[in-house]
Amino acid sequence: MRHPPLHEPAGCAASDIALSLLDDACAAARAVADARRTRAHDAAVHDFRVALRRLRVWQRVFAPWLGRASSRGMQARLRDVAHATNASRDAAVRNRWFRQQKRSATLKQKPGMEWLIAHGGAVRNRNEKEAASGTRLFRDLAPELAKRLEHQRGKAKNTTDRFGAVAGALVHHGGETLRQRLSLVRGDADVQEAHAARIAAKQLRYLLEQIAPTDSNATPVVARLKGLQDLLGELHDAHMLVPVLEHAAKHATGPRVRGIDGLAARRERRQRRAFTEVEQKWLGRRAEPFFRKVRAFADDLTRHAPMGERPATTVSRRAPTRR
Repeated sequence: MRHPPLHEPAGCAASDIALSLLDDACAAARAVADARRTRAHDAAVHDFRVALRRLRVWQRVFAPWLGRASSRGMQARLRDVAHATNASRDAAVRNRWFRQQKRSATLKQKPGMEWLIAHGGAVRNRNEKEAASGTRLFRDLAPELAKRLEHQRGKAKNTTDRFGAVAGALVHHGGETLRQRLSLVRGDADVQEAHAARIAAKQLRYLLEQIAPTDSNATPVVARLKGLQDLLGELHDAHMLVPVLEHAAKHATGPRVRGIDGLAARRERRQRRAFTEVEQKWLGRRAEPFFRKVRAFADDLTRHAPMGERPATTVSRRAPTRR
């Protein structure tokens, strides 16, 4: 991972890191193709999604300094790639949880769980085809994106924005966005609010990982963000099981019914546990020490800006409304 000098022109540094993230995503896309119809496929899709997400986050937050490499059209094309892998990821997460629950199920519950697992296997080929389509889309656009980034790097050499100043402003804004979105999570049924907070946590984490060396004072901040992301991910996955189990309950017959009912009760307990941990560690004023560290790190970065230069982010500073 390359950590550019903070005094480097922002467009040069942002383009260099984007090119590195693009290389990572290309390697991950090749791994998905190699793992087709093997047990390694789910892990390969996961790795590709993470690599693609890192690239997309960087592309969006540094849009003013990446020019045509971050145009609306290019962002939309990368979004289409990500959407093509959604079904494969969701099915893998569901089936993994179903298999885990089956290990501790009663004899009367197992038929319903086995039925769900079998159904998940039946749609696996379709999901793999969609994931393969997404990686093909990505391989088609990657050379064009690389060309645009190389061009932007050359244009940016003589600009005055310093990477440290820009990064500091973006980290500060990312911290405030996360704080605002967490403030809207007030119960375990706040699906959209929790998901928005999870996205904000990911964006801030991915930004910090590219900016901060591993031995910097941002390391504990990144570790806490990873923990928050995992907790909110657990809550999100519990939420996503609701329509799946409701649909299954409508179609289950005979001995399958008890297994579906058992899974529904376990899902509800999973949701409550995840929210309780989020609440205890992050809600109210419990996360204030964390946000102070984020502000301190952002201030350290911003001090590398030339006198009087304080670039603003293009991301809206409006607080999200409660849905």
